[in-house]
Amino acid sequence: SIRLETLAEGLPPERTGHFVGLHFFNPVPRMPLVEIIPGQFTAPWAVGQALALARSLGKYPIIVKDSPGFLVNRLLCPYLDAASRLLQRGLSGVTIDRVARSYGLPMGPFRLMDEVGLDVGQEVQETLLAAFGSRASASELLASMVQRDWLGKKSGTGFYLHSGQKAVWNTAISQLIDAPNTQLQPDAIIHELIDPMIDEAARCLEEEVIIDPGFLDLAMVFGTGFPPHLGGPLRAADSEGVSAIEKRIRHAHE
Repeated sequence: SIRLETLAEGLPPERTGHFVGLHFFNPVPRMPLVEIIPGQFTAPWAVGQALALARSLGKYPIIVKDSPGFLVNRLLCPYLDAASRLLQRGLSGVTIDRVARSYGLPMGPFRLMDEVGLDVGQEVQETLLAAFGSRASASELLASMVQRDWLGKKSGTGFYLHSGQKAVWNTAISQLIDAPNTQLQPDAIIHELIDPMIDEAARCLEEEVIIDPGFLDLAMVFGTGFPPHLGGPLRAADSEGVSAIEKRIRHAHE
């Protein structure tokens, strides 16, 4: 999530043209997307070599603007944060993950956070918070879990307890949540998860992080496994009707 401009600060001026970002997605053998990120001074030939390298590896590269979180992580963070906030409102994490999979996602948000590492997720959210202010603020739940060394799959404990290929929900998380058990209909859960992603996608188009909504949708399908039959978050928004989503998002912001 760290901007290329920041990563390149230690380079001598004559080398800045050689510096370009390639961002792969987890699990790398299965996810075809690679984000190619030119820096402010990256030479066109360096971008061309990065594109050629990605293609030679059998990947699908897209060029994105040098921006905090680039594209895919910037859209994922509001989705993952929305899941944490639902959990803190008293919804079942197992239910949230199950509803996300029923929607067509390859894994639920909590299982995804465990795979990536909660400490990594916290650092990404801190980068976005520094860039975008309170709009990108993370729930306190993640920080509380990292303080307990519940880092996800790599530590054996996160939202789930991991043993080999098996994972069961970590019931000790209830100690960190001060809310009665509650329920929402599956459609309402999906709206709570996906609407923030669509909101951020619109901002990324405005800021020209990526130049085309079709490329944005393709990035989310190839980089996160967003349900291909829905065409990506923006195509899904068009299918439902942008006015309905705009109304929900406006209400959420208020």
